[in-house]
Amino acid sequence: MREVIVSGGHDELVTPEQIEHARSLDRAWTATEIARAQAELAYAEVERWRRGDDVAPFRAYVELMKKHAWNETSLLDVGMGCGYYALVLVARGGAGMYFGLDFSDEMVRIARERVQGPAATFQVCDARALPFGDEAFPVVVSGSCIESIATPFGWQKALR
Repeated sequence: MREVIVSGGHDELVTPEQIEHARSLDRAWTATEIARAQAELAYAEVERWRRGDDVAPFRAYVELMKKHAWNETSLLDVGMGCGYYALVLVARGGAGMYFGLDFSDEMVRIARERVQGPAATFQVCDARALPFGDEAFPVVVSGSCIESIATPFGWQKALR
């Protein structure tokens, strides 16, 4: 793998209270209402972007992808949420095949519904246990995941 672009970093959690907090975050992110609320907000921004408005996160994402991944054959997005970055990337014709993973069944369902076509594939997966071999993708991104994982045990190792 050539490069990993991440949105933040965390220390490993060690206390029982921190572990329980992490488990509660895991439960929260699999809740259907969280996925639907995020999708409503994100896709409102996607519509603004489609109308030509400058939506800073999408502009920044496209700029990063042009710099690091535009001409690659495939890209893995770990923690892709409801697929809004996939929609932006596919709409701009970048990065060949887009593979998006998320912990939430509902997020993946929404992504499949909203981002259609052969250039994007979505799968339910825990970012701490990726089902791919080393260097399976030339580029791995995570713009909507790291800040949500309270127990990143093995996460960085999984991305390598």
